[in-house]
Amino acid sequence: MRLSPNLKFLVALATIAPLFGIFFSVAFMGAVTLGLWDLWAQYLPVRTTESIGWSAALAGGAAFSALHFILVVFYLAHIVTNHAAPGLGRILFAVGIFLVPGIVMALYFLLYILPEQPPPWAL
Repeated sequence: MRLSPNLKFLVALATIAPLFGIFFSVAFMGAVTLGLWDLWAQYLPVRTTESIGWSAALAGGAAFSALHFILVVFYLAHIVTNHAAPGLGRILFAVGIFLVPGIVMALYFLLYILPEQPPPWAL
């Protein structure tokens, strides 16, 4: 399956986007734990500030879940139609997408989608 450079760029952004979601969640929970989130309490009602953050985390989580579903479908379709990769490698990548999706999707992108021709050792 050949992809245009623009589509490769979008797939790359979508592949690393969940890492930003993890960073946002950890940063928000750290800010709440350290009390930094309460700095806005003087401008808003106290109960409002945390609910805004948790609502943003919920909306971000829902968006990243939908993006993950789309990426799983895309990568599985690409793995099935990628006849250049060996059969065992394709099976391992397909299973790995469900076990360790962030790492396996990024590795598959770097090996088979980003370069015009995959490295000889990956074939």
